Amino acid sequence: MWQQGHTRCYRLAQSVVLTALLGIGTVQAGQPFITTSLSTQIHSVAMEQQTGNISIKGHVVDNKGEILIGVTVMVKGTNNGVITDMNGNFTITAKNGQTLVLSYIGYKDVEVKVQQSNLNITMQEDAQALDEVVVIGYGTAKKKDLTGAISNIRPTDLKAEMPRNMHDLLRANAAGLNISVNNEAKGGGDFLIRGKGTLKAGSQPLLVVDGVIYNGELSELNPNDIISIDVLKDASSAAVYGAKAANGVIAITTQKGIAGSKPVINVNTSWGLVTPIKSRKLRNAEQFLDFRQAYEIGRQTDEYLEQYPGMYTDPRKLNGIDKVDWYNYDQKDKVTSVSEEELITKWLSRLDLSTPEINNYFNGKLTNWQD
Repeated sequence: MWQQGHTRCYRLAQSVVLTALLGIGTVQAGQPFITTSLSTQIHSVAMEQQTGNISIKGHVVDNKGEILIGVTVMVKGTNNGVITDMNGNFTITAKNGQTLVLSYIGYKDVEVKVQQSNLNITMQEDAQALDEVVVIGYGTAKKKDLTGAISNIRPTDLKAEMPRNMHDLLRANAAGLNISVNNEAKGGGDFLIRGKGTLKAGSQPLLVVDGVIYNGELSELNPNDIISIDVLKDASSAAVYGAKAANGVIAITTQKGIAGSKPVINVNTSWGLVTPIKSRKLRNAEQFLDFRQAYEIGRQTDEYLEQYPGMYTDPRKLNGIDKVDWYNYDQKDKVTSVSEEELITKWLSRLDLSTPEINNYFNGKLTNWQD
């Protein structure tokens, strides 16, 4: 029974093949789908034998095993081409012996000769090609074809200059960027990229830190945390940031941590030592009062000193000058008598000593600053 059934199946298959080759619609009643399927397969094989084309399936990944989407696959010397799908797969028809050319931005072109129907292809990154591609708004362009004005600054190359803030990094290192000088302790200054383009509105460029618009001050950023600074000067920057980029854009990229690695803390410090060549000896109490007396006399005119003789002289050392008259030189309400303490207080106040200094004088409290 098994041999009879086996022989019957063999003859049925043989009839199907012969019927397909002869173009007959069916072999036996009740078996149309078998005949049609085999007929289609045989017809496809026959067409490939006539044209020499074969269907080639391939899978494309990079050198890390990641799938590549959108890789262009062309039959060399023809217009026949496809691109890889979301899984990195492609299907293309070519003849045996033809060459497939695979190209992708940032990767080296790969040529594969057609010798089998299933291909697994690995593409290598092209570092030089990556450097030559510049992102501009909604697309990319090669550096040689880019008409936009861009200045790039690497703070790591400027460490020897010891920049105190971001303004020191940008000043004189970005062509076309003008930075004013600020006399405040924190430094800083205003930026101007395209010149003064308004009478009342501001001309400050847009600040972008790590892709986010930054509304603070650059003095708040640590120069040691910056990886790169890009100054976008022309109108092409508006393709990304719109009207806010009317005065140009300063894009700042800061350092980031590495996933899976331990925290790394870097400490930067600077110090210096200043030693005077010769230290000037400080005055004692009597010498200090003589200095104040000479200083006050030097501030006045000769006419004033003639009008008020001995104005800054110690009242205990007056010669030929009445002490009451001397006291009334700058007294609003004139007096007829005065004590010695009042005379000395008036003298010290004319030497511009403060109230605590006058009290220390009367109390005999001295400080040896030299010690």
